[in-house]
Amino acid sequence: MNSRTVRIGLLLLLSVAFVVSLAVSTSLLPERVATHFNLAGKPDGWMSRMSHLIFMGAFGLIIPAFIMSICWATRFLPAGLVNI
Repeated sequence: MNSRTVRIGLLLLLSVAFVVSLAVSTSLLPERVATHFNLAGKPDGWMSRMSHLIFMGAFGLIIPAFIMSICWATRFLPAGLVNI
């Protein structure tokens, strides 16, 4: 098994684990979820349970995919454009 297969398998495994943890937490969340807090630690922003789960699911899957695509795309850029 090559390194690429292991990396893709690990990515899929972690993505499935993330989705399963969201599904399990659905019944544990209240109907109205606090999503933003002020400096005193008091909630001042709210979402419905379903909106929160959709947002977290999209954020947890799309942001890592975006970062990986940027890293993948840098290999096609000229060396002068990549400054680490």
